[in-house]
Amino acid sequence: TGIGPQHLAHWGVTVPQLEEFAFANLDVALASSTVECEEYGDVRLGIISVPLPFKAPILLARALRSLVETKIGWPILAVAPDQDFLYVWAAKHEGFAPRVGAAVVKEYTNAPHPLTKEVFKINDEGIQAIGTF
Repeated sequence: TGIGPQHLAHWGVTVPQLEEFAFANLDVALASSTVECEEYGDVRLGIISVPLPFKAPILLARALRSLVETKIGWPILAVAPDQDFLYVWAAKHEGFAPRVGAAVVKEYTNAPHPLTKEVFKINDEGIQAIGTF
C-alpha cells in the first residue's frame, strides 16, 4: 500500500517521523526473527523466519547485521524474488549466486506478488543491487 501526503496529514506525522516508526517496527520484528542455515560446501545459505506477514522487508532493518553476522557473516548477499522468499549468504561467496538463480527465477515467475530477480549486497553502507537473473 502506498503512503501519500494525505496519509501523513491525516496521521499528523512528517516523512522522517514515519521512517523512524517504520524502522523501529522492523527492529522489533527483527528481534523475534531467526536464521536457519543450509550448508553448501563452505557456503552457509540462510533462510530467515520473521514474525511479519512477509520476509523481504526485514532486509531494511537497521539491526540486520546482528541477526545474520554470527551465522552467515557480514556483509551479505540476498535475493528476495517475492514478498515471502528470502535467501542470504556471505558476500565473500559472490560466486554462489548462480546456485540460487533457478530458484529465484522460478519463485519470481510463479509468485502472486513478485518483487525482483536482483541480487543485493548489504553492508554497513546500505543495500546495492549487484546483478540480476
